[in-house]
Amino acid sequence: MYSAIVTMGDPTGVGLEVFFKAFRVCSDIFTPILVADRSSVEVAKKLVGDVVDRFRFVSTFCEICGGFESPLIYQIDSLDRDITYGKPTYEDVKVAQASIDKAVELISRGIGDVLITLPVSKYYFTKFLGIEFVGHTHYLASKFGLEEYGSEYLMLFVTPDFKVAFLSDHLPLAQAISLVKKRRIIEVVQLLLEYRLDIEPIAVCGLNPHAGEGGLLGREEIEEIIPAVEELRARGVNIDGPFSPDCAIDLALEGKFETVLSLYHDQVLVPIKLIYKRKNVNVTVGLPYIRLSPDHGTAYEIAGLGVADCSSMVEVVKVGSILLKNRGRM
Repeated sequence: MYSAIVTMGDPTGVGLEVFFKAFRVCSDIFTPILVADRSSVEVAKKLVGDVVDRFRFVSTFCEICGGFESPLIYQIDSLDRDITYGKPTYEDVKVAQASIDKAVELISRGIGDVLITLPVSKYYFTKFLGIEFVGHTHYLASKFGLEEYGSEYLMLFVTPDFKVAFLSDHLPLAQAISLVKKRRIIEVVQLLLEYRLDIEPIAVCGLNPHAGEGGLLGREEIEEIIPAVEELRARGVNIDGPFSPDCAIDLALEGKFETVLSLYHDQVLVPIKLIYKRKNVNVTVGLPYIRLSPDHGTAYEIAGLGVADCSSMVEVVKVGSILLKNRGRM
């Protein structure tokens, strides 16, 4: 049993619905503190029912500083407001941001073993808050002065069978391709190996069709990827490649690789989402605490219908337990 600080996500999306549904299934695995406003919770209760009544509202740090043994809701705003599913307003986005910031404060002060973030909209965060919000990963890293993706922090997906690390994350494709460099590949692998999770052996994807076909279809494999793999091997890392992405995934599915290194966001993310159907977990490597999130977004198109699938959130809770055991904290 472990404790988790959970952000509320976008109150007009499916985040709170999947959280409460997952809690029904996983209440014997974790004890959460959900950071949310009362209005959003009351609206969510209409979808998920009396499971919400198992949570007690608190509103001050003093109420939890001595620890907690039952599920709580840390109330961040007591004002009544209207919420329309699928149509976020400035107020919705502002309270979602307040939830993230308060959650970071709590876990930084030693409350909770794990931080779990529920989905928000990058578009609406940027539109309403006037900040360039490209995702939780960068936002949370910035809270701790981490600036360099790849060498200081990293996005890692955990699937039911293997893991996927990303050489870059939310970037335009042309920019992501420009970052396929020997030094960056080495830095990403080094950061991965510092994380307390089984990472090796590692399969590195190629960038070009058929991993470049010996230079016929591109030079990145010859000039950047193969030299990186060779240097890492010389340092004792169990790593191979480059493989075409389909081969890398197939070999990982066969159990021959523990981790696949994807050279850009969609290269391997799209296949694993198709294969595992919302059973992947997003992990941020490099933060001073464990941060996890489900692998889906706000799903505005089904928000409020009560049909959201909580499978990924359930996997999030399970992976949290695994990571804590690897750190000797359970």
